[in-house]
Amino acid sequence: MDNERIVLGLDVGISSVGYGLVKLQEEPYQSETPDGEPYIKHKIVGGEIIKTGVRTFQTPQNKDGKSLALIRGSARRNRWRIKRKVKRLKNLIKLAKESQLIADDFDRDNILKPRKGDSKKEKWDIWRIRKEALERKLSDTELFRVLYHIAKHRGAYFHTKAEFLPEEDEKELKKNKKRGKDESQKEKVKGEVKKGLYKIQKLLRESKYKTIGALFYERFKQTNEKGSNRKRNAPDKYEHSIHRELLRDEIVEIFKEQQNFGNPKAKSELAQRYIDEILMKEEGIDENKMWNMMSDCEFVPGEKCAPKESYTSERFTLFNRLNILVLRDGQNKNGLLPLDDDQRKKMIALAYKNADVNFSQIRNELELQDKPHLTFNLCSYSEKNPEYDKKIKCEVKNGQPQFDENHKIPIIDLDTGEIRTLDEEIKDIFRKRCEPNYNHLTLYYSDIRKELQSNPEFKISNFRFQKFEKNYTKSEEELGGQAEYIKQFEKKDTFVKLVGYHKIKNTLEKTDGKWEQIKNDFNKLDIFAEALTYCKSNKTRQDYLQKNGIKDQSIIDAVLTIDMSGLANFSKEALSNLLKYMDNNERLLFKDAKEKCGYGKKEYDKQAELKPYSGFFEKNPVVSRVVSQTRKVINAILRECKDKCAIDQIHIEVATELAKGEKQKNEIAQGQRKISA
Repeated sequence: MDNERIVLGLDVGISSVGYGLVKLQEEPYQSETPDGEPYIKHKIVGGEIIKTGVRTFQTPQNKDGKSLALIRGSARRNRWRIKRKVKRLKNLIKLAKESQLIADDFDRDNILKPRKGDSKKEKWDIWRIRKEALERKLSDTELFRVLYHIAKHRGAYFHTKAEFLPEEDEKELKKNKKRGKDESQKEKVKGEVKKGLYKIQKLLRESKYKTIGALFYERFKQTNEKGSNRKRNAPDKYEHSIHRELLRDEIVEIFKEQQNFGNPKAKSELAQRYIDEILMKEEGIDENKMWNMMSDCEFVPGEKCAPKESYTSERFTLFNRLNILVLRDGQNKNGLLPLDDDQRKKMIALAYKNADVNFSQIRNELELQDKPHLTFNLCSYSEKNPEYDKKIKCEVKNGQPQFDENHKIPIIDLDTGEIRTLDEEIKDIFRKRCEPNYNHLTLYYSDIRKELQSNPEFKISNFRFQKFEKNYTKSEEELGGQAEYIKQFEKKDTFVKLVGYHKIKNTLEKTDGKWEQIKNDFNKLDIFAEALTYCKSNKTRQDYLQKNGIKDQSIIDAVLTIDMSGLANFSKEALSNLLKYMDNNERLLFKDAKEKCGYGKKEYDKQAELKPYSGFFEKNPVVSRVVSQTRKVINAILRECKDKCAIDQIHIEVATELAKGEKQKNEIAQGQRKISA
């Protein structure tokens, strides 16, 4: 029948693909556009369900919620690290034999491990020997043990100038922490390592000791069996991190003193070979391999995606946001007011003036302080309630909850300001929820509120948990008016951050006015970002800059101290073409600019069966897995139903969390708990 359609519906998630094949019967009816123009629409009047089902597959996470790719990558890097360490120590033994520090029939256990009955404190404390290397002549065995110990634990090292900035940049780490800057786990660890390195460098500089070995021996002497004065870092702790250059300085100092003590084996040639071939030697970075791993542009074949922090990429981000931004008028049924040219110019200038532009700054720049009824459509004014995210845990033994001081919860009565501690009320809630087979019981604070408010004996209706007082959104009454109420949202919500532009600006402003020379040369700003993102060593970065016309060595040296990473979604050519329609009087949105550039929908050849996916998302393991599983579902349905019914349409609902990070997923989960409460 002409009014029948066969529709395949797919609900695609990160661990399942649900499907439904239905036959729909429709009939036309007349409707009108908002302008009153008549047109024909179709409505569903009947139909039948042909087939439904779901295909489940493993979520790319372990039972603790950690990414499987992260776990595999960590294990792989550990294998590489151990392999490199073994190779390094073998090379050291070979070098020591050539220098006659050890015999050809070298017995590792005899030299490096204490024998039964030996006094570990007197003979085998390697940190003590490292300190005494500056005070007396060492034996051949002791000198070898010092070299072996330092080679085995050779400290932290960064491949580029940008990765380890001067000590004053520790202030920047603290600034980012205060701002609550979003960081990946890798960036957090790197930041903690840097803080540890700065701390130890400062400690050595302000001490009386010449070498890091002597400092550690005296400063972190083992005074008890529990290891409170341990010299090495505990798991996930980095406060005792040592920069490899400090170890290099220690080797130079030890050989210098040993030569003064008349040690014939402490030759300058051995010291230099040890530093070059063992201590400071690094495996070269495979630049070609890294280049091939970078994403290709989906709009311009053969082009790599532009650096995320390049001038062109960030300008695209700015205008993508700016062209969407409108004012919402609360006094006129939330009518939308577009920005005029003067307002847009002010906002563009503000983005290049301030590193982080929030909506409160925009309100001040546009002089809207006395118009709180005007709000921004891109700013979130959702009230935050920590109760939907915070939990309290209670251990259960023999079917009975086990309580301690943590289960005494103070609350604030907002009507009287009185603080009251809940004790028996909390215990009653846990006892009510507890089951005999439980090992522990965890409740959200929102669940506790729900239980309290359902209890007729609990008389306080308007309260907050004191523990999270600073995390609640304040009301208009508390803040003294609507203007202050909306300000608390706008201060925390960022409109745009031109991170790369301000990194380059801040760096070159410190370099004898070089910023004034190149601030309007946008192509050079792009070249800086390309060198820092595409190239992975100081040498290749310098070569790239010189090849692309950057001849001033002072500018090159300054740029090499900047740290950039990450790629945009499109190539520089594609972004430049899109900006022609977004950064002008047309103010086109991205989807419209895309059509103008000819980057719209692609035409594909029809296939009787879907082939394995190869394209833009294939390097994303989560998306690639979901696409593969969805393809299998569709192909199975096609094989089963091709002779019975031809599919006219496919409707796909895609889980938006596929491309979201862990923090965004947690925020979504929190919102879902709030709605279901």
